[in-house]
Amino acid sequence: MENKIKWIHTLSIKIKETDTIPLNPKTMELAIKLWNREITPEDLPPIKVQRDEDGIHWIRDGRHRYLAIRLCGLTHIKCNISTPKSELKK
Repeated sequence: MENKIKWIHTLSIKIKETDTIPLNPKTMELAIKLWNREITPEDLPPIKVQRDEDGIHWIRDGRHRYLAIRLCGLTHIKCNISTPKSELKK
């Protein structure tokens, strides 16, 4: 696997159907801080996503950060993207 940090559009990221993302206090607190500009998206650590062979990004870690970004209407998020070895040969 190769990892790289990149800003990608939030709409290109998918959440597995089995994952549930509750609007818990941690998520809401983060969204409020982003909304009030107490912090910026650049202040957040990158979420971890796995890019599959079809080019779809699946969240591995960072669902609450992703949801907070989406709640604030922001369109891009910093990601640490893992790419399968089979994709690296193309």
